[in-house]
Amino acid sequence: MTSDAPDTTPATEEGPRRTPAQGATARARPAPAPRVTRPVGEVRRALAPIEFTFDLRQTPPDKVLGRLFAALDRVTPDVTLLVILRDVPELAGVTANAVALLARAGYVSDLSRLPGGGQRMRVRSRSRPRDPYLAEASETLEAAGAPDAGPPANDPFPEG
Repeated sequence: MTSDAPDTTPATEEGPRRTPAQGATARARPAPAPRVTRPVGEVRRALAPIEFTFDLRQTPPDKVLGRLFAALDRVTPDVTLLVILRDVPELAGVTANAVALLARAGYVSDLSRLPGGGQRMRVRSRSRPRDPYLAEASETLEAAGAPDAGPPANDPFPEG
């Protein structure tokens, strides 16, 4: 037989009586902060490089190339793909073949070893310059129709 009246616990040194539904968490919650609407500034494209890590350590050697090129088809040219591979003899021919095929397809790639028995292959589009600030400068020159004139006349470090 239960009654509809809430059960209350006796008052203790901690504070006044409370119902079991209130519990200790109800007392610990702070009052909600007032909502502040902040103005949103101009949204611009970030100049930070974008890297996507693609882990192929568990992939069989015969499927690495297919998955690598499928991933490159899904990312935009401004994304650098970091491919993680195992460093085993079975993948030596696959990585050499991948570097050659990537160069033919217009990609720049390099390989480096990782301490845990792996390899990292960095793949980026050849059409994308390394420095984003250089990309903006070349787009400005192309828009103006000016050919690349080389270094400025007042170059403080002339080649020589």
